[in-house]
Amino acid sequence: MGSLIDDRRVCIIGAGYAGLAAARVFSSNKYKVVVYDERKAVGGVWNYDLKEGQVYDNLQTNTPLVVMAYPEYPIVQAADAPSFVQRHHVLAYLQSYAQEFGLTRLVKFGQTITSIKPESKFDEDTRWFVSKQDRDSGAISTEIFDVVILASGNYSTPHLPSIDLHQFQGSVIHSRDYRRPCDYSEQTVVVLGAGPSALDISVDVASRAKQVYLLSGDHDVTESKIPFPSNVAIVPARISQGLGHALVATNGAIIEHIDTVLLCTGYRFNLPFLCESIISTNGGMRLTPLYKEVVSIRYPQSLFVMGLQRESPMAHHASVQARFILAHLEKKTPRLTMEEMLADEAKEVERRKALGAPIGDHTKFGFKYNNGRTLFRDYVEDLQATAKLGTVVPDVILDLFEDTVRKPVSELRRFRYRLSEDGKSFIKAYHCPFAS
Repeated sequence: MGSLIDDRRVCIIGAGYAGLAAARVFSSNKYKVVVYDERKAVGGVWNYDLKEGQVYDNLQTNTPLVVMAYPEYPIVQAADAPSFVQRHHVLAYLQSYAQEFGLTRLVKFGQTITSIKPESKFDEDTRWFVSKQDRDSGAISTEIFDVVILASGNYSTPHLPSIDLHQFQGSVIHSRDYRRPCDYSEQTVVVLGAGPSALDISVDVASRAKQVYLLSGDHDVTESKIPFPSNVAIVPARISQGLGHALVATNGAIIEHIDTVLLCTGYRFNLPFLCESIISTNGGMRLTPLYKEVVSIRYPQSLFVMGLQRESPMAHHASVQARFILAHLEKKTPRLTMEEMLADEAKEVERRKALGAPIGDHTKFGFKYNNGRTLFRDYVEDLQATAKLGTVVPDVILDLFEDTVRKPVSELRRFRYRLSEDGKSFIKAYHCPFAS
């Protein structure tokens, strides 16, 4: 005879890295799992579509593939295979993972979540009304769940900087909508940003554009050691305003004959289906209040969030979070009051501030301190200890992540990364004289 918990219905929003990890953990522990995703296949942002999505045609990973695998489903590569791969390899892996563990059958595709509301505003383990709209038929329906896990990622709502482009007559797009360099053939393109996407897209679009200007602000992008093509000019400034087909930079430079401005300016948190009084997005900068950046402090027994942080090996990140949520629901974590959880949240923010980590968007976990230790290692060890999970993320993965994160990707791509036969260390082998 099944236990009472066998009948609890778990709703997971999103079928990418985080959502699949949650679906695997909860379905294998006898929960009744339903996953909603607005796309037509599993894989989250790694799904490529010319009209919508967040990846572009020539996207190549900046993290070794071995780190991008779930702990229970390692990737086996040929000895001569590169560690940094094209987007379709990651998508194929995620789809294989879903197939291997029977997760695809749990997903209802083409569903846009329209609202998530608590049955009771005052009960911390309330059930939830989840309403969604079928993208094909337009039909809206509502189901009720005992637990909701938000795993829809943070790469859907672009962050648009405050720039006066009202009089600019060219095209302005965010990197989310960039797909192929051929769409910019013989154009003069300005790329605004200094992060990995800005650097990669500058090189990619330059293969077909006539001229590319990379406006990098205060950042020294030469530290990336990327061999920029000759038609990419680096301008250490931001955009002040646009006039006709010209841009005025903050350093006084005027760039003329511009066809397109590409904003590689990141994303904002957005939960349009959830009331701000439940989880606040703080203007898109940070979700609060959350215990351990996972548990809703207002509804700690029924509402959870996964995959908020950037700069982390998401498969392992999601795996430890999913197991933490399960342990929390099964009362294997300390029972804290709302005040105690809020205090824990505030204490961690202050700790990171003291280390010098920027706090805004759920601190990037690649931040290093104390001779290369990352906040990701801190976070993993904290979740594992708090919930008594044992080792979910092996030390070798943490070591490999810390060896590669925030390092010039053009340098990293000169090497192949593999785990040793015993899985306790990693091997870094020289690959080729030029980044590929």
